[in-house]
Amino acid sequence: MDRQEHGDVGAVLAAAAAVPVTDAERRRETGELLVHMLGHGRGGQRVAVARAIVDLAPEQRAAAVAGLLGFVAEPASDPLVVANAAVWSQVPGWVGLSSRIALAVLDPAQAGSARAAARACDIVSLGQLAEEFAGLGPEECDLVGKRLADAVAGGTNPGCLAACLLSLGPTQHRRTREALDGVIARGTPIGLLARPLTDLHPDFVPHAVELALASLPLDPKQYLARQQDPDPQDIASAVLAAGEEYRDQVGSALWRLVRDPSAKPSYRRQAAGRLELVDRAAREQAERFLRDAVVSDPAAGDPHPVPTPQRAAEIRAAVADAWRRIDGWLHEHAPAVSAGLGGPASPDEITAVERDLGLALPVDFAASCAVHRSVEVSGVFSYVCHGDIGELAKWRDELAEEGSSGSTDPDDEIRRDQEWRRGWVPLDHEPDGSSVILDLDPGPEGDVGQLIYADQGSIDDVRARSWLDVLLDFAGELDADRYTYDPAESALRYRAGHRTR
Repeated sequence: MDRQEHGDVGAVLAAAAAVPVTDAERRRETGELLVHMLGHGRGGQRVAVARAIVDLAPEQRAAAVAGLLGFVAEPASDPLVVANAAVWSQVPGWVGLSSRIALAVLDPAQAGSARAAARACDIVSLGQLAEEFAGLGPEECDLVGKRLADAVAGGTNPGCLAACLLSLGPTQHRRTREALDGVIARGTPIGLLARPLTDLHPDFVPHAVELALASLPLDPKQYLARQQDPDPQDIASAVLAAGEEYRDQVGSALWRLVRDPSAKPSYRRQAAGRLELVDRAAREQAERFLRDAVVSDPAAGDPHPVPTPQRAAEIRAAVADAWRRIDGWLHEHAPAVSAGLGGPASPDEITAVERDLGLALPVDFAASCAVHRSVEVSGVFSYVCHGDIGELAKWRDELAEEGSSGSTDPDDEIRRDQEWRRGWVPLDHEPDGSSVILDLDPGPEGDVGQLIYADQGSIDDVRARSWLDVLLDFAGELDADRYTYDPAESALRYRAGHRTR
């Protein structure tokens, strides 16, 4: 072996271990090479090299420790920093922590410094080096397990960091379960923690199955494969591949999505089709259920469903309640803003708007206009604002003359096959052509009444599924006291510590 051959650290370590104990000269050369290799490779490999020095060349420990202490004192001299400058600038803790772990391997008296570095470094670095750090002992394993679990529970890249946490073994299973259960409870999907799931520790596979199936309705677009184009992230297939004992759980999860009236029709149809994996009769039963429930089939060109009278009444009641909360808060905290909201639009005025547009307004938006015909609140999430409804048809026609969809490619949620669609109704009209748009002619995966954004006339993406969702979001933020009123500017402001729009 020579120093030009150590690009594959694993191969070099294997060759070093194969050097006969009786070959003193080669053992000496091997030890010197291992010390040299401490300055090369990735962070985890540095730790592996340190362990090889302890096992194969203990006489080189002092030299190895001195070299690493030099790197810690002068990071700019560390070959790892030089070779990975871009990574180091973004994740500076990675190199330093790898050095501290390697030092602790070589000299147990350095374990305290390694623990301090693990507490202080960024969570990405700690995740990358979790196994190496945990290998120092039970105290270190508990430290890294707690930090990773706290980060997962806080919503920081939960799937990736949970995989790092699980790599530490069964001692961290309880922490991982509790953290991930909390993430799912907040409505964030986890998906597949491993592919295949059987790569996980056998004791954790059942819980990983539960997490995957709970993720399915939270993001069916990502995790529910179409019949004709199975996806690598197809959760139903992945869970069934983990064992026949999960067949009933897969069937139950798919049926919940089939029966969910709030899910998009296309996802409910896809879930029915995926029941073929469980049982052909179950698929046929689900498809009959959807036909009887008059759930449209976008793939077959069915029109978007019209709310039943009962559902329309529920939507109107929800809109009225949202405005009760919003108006109450504004009246108490920002009366000047409250006084500036438009008055109610009459049923005749709403009918006239629909006649001018040539399209029916969504139930939630029409109900909202019956409370406030225009909504202008400076300083808030702009989608809750719109101009007077009497101007909608005029703005639509003006933008139709100058706007562009930005693309002629098909889109699941937005139709982009025309320069400007009659169903794109601007809710305001900025001088540069930018506008929040009420989409009354969505794509097969979209919702009638979804809100999309036109950036200087070019259609961007879906920003909200419905006007009711926008009102509920705004009402929730006011209830949570996330806004304060600035009388000097007659505007609402996000309180310090909360996210800004």
